[in-house]
Amino acid sequence: MRKSFYLPIALLLIALVVVSNISYSYPVTVKDALNRVVVIKTMPKRVISLSPSITEIMASLGLLNKLVGVDSISYKDPYYGISEYCKTHNVTDVGGYWWSAIKTEKIIALKPDLVLADAGAHYKLLKFFEDYNITVVYLHAGAAKSIEDIYTDIATVAQIFNVSSTKVSKVIQDIENNITVARQFLAPYKSIRAVVVVGFYEGIWVAGKATFIDDLLSKIGVTNVATTVGWKAVNIETLASWKPQIIILDTSYYNNKTLTEYGLTKLNAKLVFLNKTDIDLLSRPGPLIGKAALMLAQRIANVLGPAPTVTPITKTVVKTNTVSYTVTKTSTTTMTKEFASATTIVKTHTETVERTPYGLIAGVSIAVILIGIAIGYLISKRH
Repeated sequence: MRKSFYLPIALLLIALVVVSNISYSYPVTVKDALNRVVVIKTMPKRVISLSPSITEIMASLGLLNKLVGVDSISYKDPYYGISEYCKTHNVTDVGGYWWSAIKTEKIIALKPDLVLADAGAHYKLLKFFEDYNITVVYLHAGAAKSIEDIYTDIATVAQIFNVSSTKVSKVIQDIENNITVARQFLAPYKSIRAVVVVGFYEGIWVAGKATFIDDLLSKIGVTNVATTVGWKAVNIETLASWKPQIIILDTSYYNNKTLTEYGLTKLNAKLVFLNKTDIDLLSRPGPLIGKAALMLAQRIANVLGPAPTVTPITKTVVKTNTVSYTVTKTSTTTMTKEFASATTIVKTHTETVERTPYGLIAGVSIAVILIGIAIGYLISKRH
């Protein structure tokens, strides 16, 4: 009699724990870079990425197997084995990267259950996604204003696909460690004043304040002399008034004639010429931004010549857990505010993604209640 009574109760408790865990997994609600609240009902299996930085985030988190379509730049991306994967797994090139070059008919044909788009480059496609009832999450991507925006993008993608916070922490740690090394490498040089030129069209386009490049320069100890905000075109007189020590050419759209016509060769500034690989690293606000920091530090040091003094680069020892991360260095340098900010992002992501413990708590709570009911029932029967 007792066995036949307790067995259904035990099975019910197991079922409740399983159900509670499932309910805490999906749906997932995220707020994207456009402040839209998007509900992801189930684990996305057919995903289109419209930006190389987003595709690289997917790759860094081990999510390439979710992709059925990517933008044209991503399709040729050599990092993380993305190009090879796309060509060997029938991933479709949907055009782009800019919104006007995206082939929307290919997106429709692929029947994606999720599109990951760039808040800057693809904003004008929002109505298309809404009209065709296509779920889209906008990330900061090319519109990122800081390194922290990049971390938020990584955490958002991880949240959507229920990636562990341990893996997220590792990606962010790699970026932070590289930035730290780059800053230490440039530490012997004092007061480096630079401007980053990103193109030439009816003026000299520069990376101003509130851009991820401006933030990256700051984090490696370089002052961005541009006083404009965002990506803006200026004339040579304005650029000269900033008195840059270094001009970094983050663009392949120039030649000697261009530099002469726009007056850059007349300024008393050293020119840093980036090759295609360098440009790829610096122009993609994703998991490669740490490598971009190292590259910039090396290129800047090359034009400045030998450092006045030699400061040994300290070894970074990283301790990882599933909640957050800390960094201990052999120097007396304390944790920066930016690093603490990155930790907060990981903690927030952990609270959102790792739902299983809460599911277990809910299941156990229900179990305790039901066991109490069962015991009360048995006691009442005996009396």
